[in-house]
Amino acid sequence: MKKLLAVFLAGALAFSLAACGDKADTDIDEPSGEVDTSAIEQMTLEYGQDVQEITIYKPQNASFTNEESDHTDLISISSDDMSWWIDIWGSTAYDYGAGEPFVYYYYKGELDEYYSETLSNFTQTVTDLGVEFNGKAVKKIESTYTEDGEEQTDTFIGFEFEDKRDGEHFGDGLLGFQFEAYDEIPSDAECANLFKEVFGVK
Repeated sequence: MKKLLAVFLAGALAFSLAACGDKADTDIDEPSGEVDTSAIEQMTLEYGQDVQEITIYKPQNASFTNEESDHTDLISISSDDMSWWIDIWGSTAYDYGAGEPFVYYYYKGELDEYYSETLSNFTQTVTDLGVEFNGKAVKKIESTYTEDGEEQTDTFIGFEFEDKRDGEHFGDGLLGFQFEAYDEIPSDAECANLFKEVFGVK
């Protein structure tokens, strides 16, 4: 009888341990695979052939969307309510071609052969926002064009820089951010204030 009871208790104990093991497994949180970037206050942007660095700051009510990194050549920021987002980078108009059509047009007054074949009705409006960064005027550059039968407008906010390779002039460029919004682009004053926050202008 005692032997039968011992066998019964051993079986009950094994069952309860297995049940506990199952419960422990189900309580483990699986990693989401997403990186929380809301606490990052600033990042370092690299630009130009002779790599230059500049600090980019998180504006109010917004967050970096890059994973945390010490250095990168493109930084993205999104508003907390997802109503707007910006991509921050530098692009140069080379003598033999363009990094971006609006940059080439800004410096040359016309598109190169590649873009003139793919984009039509290209026009550009440049507005001085009354802000300076390192002695350079900050401008809003709005480019309107037709691509694949659809009219589009790109808005870039930034300033000019001279790109160098091995210390020699390589090309003229623009450094700043392209602005995207679900609604209309903010006013010139709001664009200027956002630039000040992002680039740390007092």
